[in-house]
Amino acid sequence: MKDKLVLTATETAEVLNIGLSSVYYLRDHNILPQLHDLPGVRFRAKDVYALAGEESNAQEYTPFRFKELEAELKNKDARIQQLETILKGTTSRMLEALKEGGL
Repeated sequence: MKDKLVLTATETAEVLNIGLSSVYYLRDHNILPQLHDLPGVRFRAKDVYALAGEESNAQEYTPFRFKELEAELKNKDARIQQLETILKGTTSRMLEALKEGGL
């Protein structure tokens, strides 16, 4: 199957060693995008093998890696917000202290 460019839902289930309902779950939760231009339920073989951990180039885009990066970005954005709040509070306290000290 590795020489194919497109896999059916059944072939995808075999590659990932999961049931068909799990394949549809991955599709429905945008972890494994379906190719809508083809008849039936089809997936890019590259995406399926990447999800299976058989992708040779780890830096290449995969839907699963995209979701991981989205979550990482969300966490970093939240941390930046926290640090900005801390910095604003610290700056305000320093300015107040300088005002009270007559500077």
